[in-house]
Amino acid sequence: MLEIIKQQALLDQVPIMKDDALQAICDSIVDHHALFVLEFGTAVGYSSLTIAQKCPWIKMDTIEKDEARYKQAIHNKQQLNNTNVSMHCADAKKWNIPQFYDVIIIDAAKAQNKFLFERALPFLKPRGIMFVDNMHFHGFVDEIPMGKRKRNLRQMVQKIQAFKEYIASLDYLESEMMDVGDGLLKIQRKHV
Repeated sequence: MLEIIKQQALLDQVPIMKDDALQAICDSIVDHHALFVLEFGTAVGYSSLTIAQKCPWIKMDTIEKDEARYKQAIHNKQQLNNTNVSMHCADAKKWNIPQFYDVIIIDAAKAQNKFLFERALPFLKPRGIMFVDNMHFHGFVDEIPMGKRKRNLRQMVQKIQAFKEYIASLDYLESEMMDVGDGLLKIQRKHV
């Protein structure tokens, strides 16, 4: 069923997380004995349902503000008879974060990375891990497109670069750019 969800998302041009990025997140969940996971950006539920299938002990909250995608995600969840993922139709900027999490995944609008990071960090457990997807932004972050038509794309790439520099400037964090999927940034607090 997950493969059907994936193929339908690709057919509908719904952005979904790449399988190797999902595997890297699942590996971290296993290595760190994570239990509570929060995801910003459900889309149609492919990533949350994949993680929940690979790590069936987790309890996951996932947020999606697009109502049509949220409804599709709920349908997909029902098809898999999943009970450990709670899907919420809400704006991630306003949703009341209900608890502390072992893992937080940011896979929402790229222009919101910094805001969502700052909003979620207080809810990340001391030894928790945060992941931010699409940090390569289809290869454009390494090579900024030029030309008038590419202005919005160039602005998006600059925001992603600025976010990476911002994270690197925070001396209480350590981060690792993982070359999986479309670029997965792994962030943790430094431990003394």
